Order: sequence, then structure tokens, then C-alpha cells
Amino acid sequence: MLPSPASLFQARSVISAAATPNSQVVFSLAGYGISTGILHGELLGIIAAVLLSIHANPQEPYSVLTDHQNAVHMIQEVLPGALPHVWNNQPARSLYRLLFSLLHSPTPAPSLVWTAAHTNGLVPECLANDYVDRMASFAQNQRGVIPWQLS
Repeated sequence: MLPSPASLFQARSVISAAATPNSQVVFSLAGYGISTGILHGELLGIIAAVLLSIHANPQEPYSVLTDHQNAVHMIQEVLPGALPHVWNNQPARSLYRLLFSLLHSPTPAPSLVWTAAHTNGLVPECLANDYVDRMASFAQNQRGVIPWQLS
């Protein structure tokens, strides 16, 4: 993907992507200009993947793979027993709260699994991560034109 701009007030190009075996989504946060960053894109991508997983298989959702290790750590280890002041200091706390509530709902929810990124590994987790990274990069390079289907 294209790197974020160095200037504090320059608009960012944040693209997120998520996929299941039968569906995919790619979206841009370009409309939010300078008020968005990679953390927002990562968390919204994970939220989109959770929703796609639940929609694809409501009784037994697919595991959600992410290369954003900090989000997995926050959701699995920090936030479950956190006091309110811990939540208040988190960047993108409303997105963390939404993700946390989706993953801890009474209905079946997917598990959140960290996978290494950019390894050129051939295990299914690395291949899935590479696929959604390519989707996001392709969309980013198209300057706002999101393809209907990637080949």
C-alpha cells in the first residue's frame, strides 16, 4: 500500500479490505481527510471482516485473520477486564468498543486471530492476508475507482 503522507495536515489515503470465501469488501476513508489514520483503517477492516464472517456463516462464523497485532492484544488481553479509564485513553476507542461488543455478543461470534504480514508465506493465513492487502493496494492505486471484482 502507499505510505501515509509525512505532512500533518495532508489528507491520508486509508483503504481497508476484508474477504470471506464468498464475499469481499474494499472501502476508503478518504472522505475523512486528515482526521483519519491507519489505526482507524485497521479497526474498520477488522469490523468489516467480523460482519462478513457472521453474515456468511451465522451459526459458526469463520475466524477473522488480521495482521494488526495490537488490536488482537487489546481485544483479547487488555479490554475484557479493563476499567473505564483504560477505555477512555484509547485512540479510536469507539471502534474498539464496537469490535469488542461484536466479538462478545451472545450470538456466535468469530475468533480474532493474528497472522504475520508480508512474509511471502504459503500457509493459508498468509495467503489470505496477502489477498486482502492486494485488494486494498489495487483500490488505492485506482484513485477512488473501486473494482467490482478482482481477478
